[in-house]
Amino acid sequence: KYNRDDGMGGMRVHSILRDQRDNVIVVTNDKRDMLLNVFDGNRFYPVKANLPSKAVYGWTWGQIIVNTRAGDWWLAKDEESVLYRFRNITDVRQLRHAMPQTYTAREGFSDQTIWKMYEDARGDVWLSTSYQIRLLRWEQATGKIHDPGAALGVPQNISHAVSYVEDRAGNLWMGSAAKSGSRLMRYR
Repeated sequence: KYNRDDGMGGMRVHSILRDQRDNVIVVTNDKRDMLLNVFDGNRFYPVKANLPSKAVYGWTWGQIIVNTRAGDWWLAKDEESVLYRFRNITDVRQLRHAMPQTYTAREGFSDQTIWKMYEDARGDVWLSTSYQIRLLRWEQATGKIHDPGAALGVPQNISHAVSYVEDRAGNLWMGSAAKSGSRLMRYR
């Protein structure tokens, strides 16, 4: 059992991930103050990403931080309609001072709340939103955000993807659950 005595900057665990260096990172969100708690093998040390102080971290329990194979860190925050991308980060501590690239409606991101993010085998980042309830994809090849929901036959405002997995053939499977009915979707 780990706590603040072990270096944890917060105790409300939001998600857990591994970075490119295989460090275990526990994301905490106490009082809407998100910290990346990096385990060094013995203790944790907290890292707060360089984001605007007015930014609000939301209530979602989804995976809203992704460290891509290319070394980018994607962070989502609520109630701003902004998605943040830190490029070419080789050590998570660089997030403290690095300047993020922002994605807003101008770049194709026009929702307030990200529920889940996932990097597929192509390096594309999938975004499930829970305000407008959309499925978006940032395409690495073009650097643009697209809405593939229509191509999947997913009506808007039905349900958002809460789980992702890729099969051997490269198909991306997405599962969703909502009051209006659960869905299983496949993107080829």
